Amino acid sequence: MRGFRSIGALLALAAGLLTPQPGTGAPAAGENDTQKIVYLSDRGPILIALHLRIDGQSFRVKHRAFLNTLFDHLDRNRDGVLNRAEAMAAPTAAVLSSPLGLLGFARRGAVGPRLTPASDGKVTRDGLAAYYARTGLPAFQISDGAIQSVRVRLAFPGNETSGEQLTDRLFKLLDTNGDGKLSRQELETAPTVLGKLDLDEDEMLTAEEVMGESAAYALPFATPRRPVMPGAARVVHAVADGPDEILARVLLQRYGNGGELSLAVLPGPTRATLAFLDRDRDGKLSLAELAQFGSKSADVSLTVRLGNRGEAPPVTLHSEKPGGKKRGAQAGITVKTSREGAMLHLGTTRLEIGSKQTTLTGFEANVRNQLKSVFRQADMANKGYLEKTDLQRIAFLRDAFEAIDSDDDGKVTEKELMAYVDRMAALARQAERSCVSMTVSSEGKGLFDLLDTNGDGKLSVRELRNAPRLLALLDGDGDGKLARAEVPRHYRAGLVLGPSGGQDPFRPVAVPSGIRRTPDVRRPARGPMWFQKMDRNRDGDVSRKEFVGTDEQFREIDSDGDGLISIEEAERYDRRKRAAGE
Repeated sequence: MRGFRSIGALLALAAGLLTPQPGTGAPAAGENDTQKIVYLSDRGPILIALHLRIDGQSFRVKHRAFLNTLFDHLDRNRDGVLNRAEAMAAPTAAVLSSPLGLLGFARRGAVGPRLTPASDGKVTRDGLAAYYARTGLPAFQISDGAIQSVRVRLAFPGNETSGEQLTDRLFKLLDTNGDGKLSRQELETAPTVLGKLDLDEDEMLTAEEVMGESAAYALPFATPRRPVMPGAARVVHAVADGPDEILARVLLQRYGNGGELSLAVLPGPTRATLAFLDRDRDGKLSLAELAQFGSKSADVSLTVRLGNRGEAPPVTLHSEKPGGKKRGAQAGITVKTSREGAMLHLGTTRLEIGSKQTTLTGFEANVRNQLKSVFRQADMANKGYLEKTDLQRIAFLRDAFEAIDSDDDGKVTEKELMAYVDRMAALARQAERSCVSMTVSSEGKGLFDLLDTNGDGKLSVRELRNAPRLLALLDGDGDGKLARAEVPRHYRAGLVLGPSGGQDPFRPVAVPSGIRRTPDVRRPARGPMWFQKMDRNRDGDVSRKEFVGTDEQFREIDSDGDGLISIEEAERYDRRKRAAGE
């Protein structure tokens, strides 16, 4: 196979981006739009059915149309299969996912070699689809890697720790008896126990100080230090069509004991929805039984719209027919929809699902300029063309040489290279609008955020002293202790057009709106001028360390004897002095 050889072929490609090519493999009109995901909640696995629509069509129809367009243009001899030469001209997922793919940079998730035929020397339409599915361009994917939060910033710019990590760290520090819960007595020790972590002695605790040596310092986009089971670090997983053994292993790891999961450990509503999987009626779910998890009725069913959706909201409860009854959610799950998306309330956990109109902005002009520069540097003899031997050190151009050489003369001119870039740009635009990516992030409110009542990103002495007050707010079972599961969790699942939207350093945007950085916010100065000057850490209190007067004066102002002079105490003291004429 060689590259497209005429302007007419390029126009045909552009037309193909709008209309699926006829013939074998055309998308079926009734191809379903459902992608199931599972949320690993504390109450058990929750199955969510997402009905994904791109420009008003099923995402599967759009993806199949893209693959058919690409296949038909690769199949130059129109025999219905790709031979070796035709297959080798197929662009990689990296090229179709990012402008920098043309410069040899691989997008995260775009892996593997170029497309090569099987033993019979042929690639079918299904084989082409399988190739892109495993190399980074499937119809749907959840970004790889652990859930990230950019709520709290750590020492290295771009590196973040999540509310979940901070909560785990605080539990480890405060749970002195190791029962997995924080009693009132343990919460009362927070100022003493956590105060030891105040390295700069400003009487304020930052997230960095709380995490200490536990902080996962790493450069941006670095991979985890310790390998984990695929998907084990995530709480949202895609469900495969048919039996899914990988998901079954994740469910066993999260909820099971050994090689099986006891139904008795799950809450009543969840136990009832999973009971039908227990084929042998032994009250336990084996790996084989859990592999059928995706066949159960969805606990929540939502329609998610991306691309051109008109005036319709991005996420709504799903109905089987237009205007029909909304299926909503099973008992125990509350779903609230808004113009921003849908919020699922599951006990103390919230899962926010939303879509963004963000797409890849196109092949940037500077990529074209860089390729021109590469071409001219490789053409050291100023021949005006390159032969394959000129590209020994430029693998990304050498591998695509035959596809770029549109007239089959064994030479690539700069004009042919730019034409190839235009063809890849056209294909990339359709690829972008043919698949959906989900990025999951932890949004807080972790235990650190709950203690940080003024939201300045630091824990003051008073905030630590108020830790026992959390029991009144969060002790759901009334046992007088705060369990890890009682700390509210808030996750966001953001859906965007295109592959691996959330963790690709080469894509311009595609970051869910809920993700944010918290600046170093300090409360505005209040109180008498002497109080403002003494409150050096701006936490709204003056400690004995900050107070420049005598012990006797401090005790006189600190009317409640808690060791801190509040704004109110300072103001009362000033009023008394003025009334006494002092």
